[in-house]
Amino acid sequence: MFLLMAYDDPARPGHRQAVRPRHLPLLTEACRTGLIRFAGPILPEGGGDPVGSLIVLDLPDRAAVEAWLETEPFWTEGVWLRPVTILRCGIAEQPYLPLPGSPARLP
Repeated sequence: MFLLMAYDDPARPGHRQAVRPRHLPLLTEACRTGLIRFAGPILPEGGGDPVGSLIVLDLPDRAAVEAWLETEPFWTEGVWLRPVTILRCGIAEQPYLPLPGSPARLP
């Protein structure tokens, strides 16, 4: 499992919103299949538009993450600055509540 942290290119304001219609279907399908375990925007402390993305990917190795990046419009269309941060991670077994927006229900 890997954590991907990517910051938007500040020299391209509005580019995230322009690319988002191509990003969302890929994100939705990857979440539905379990490839993405968590994803969300990085938000500035004082509020405002997103400044980047956090994504937890269930992939076997860094090469697979890099291959996935080549399918991600935020990467291929220059929303994210290069390089992005890729860290190997895990998810602790805990009784987490469902994520906001998740269709999961509490027992």
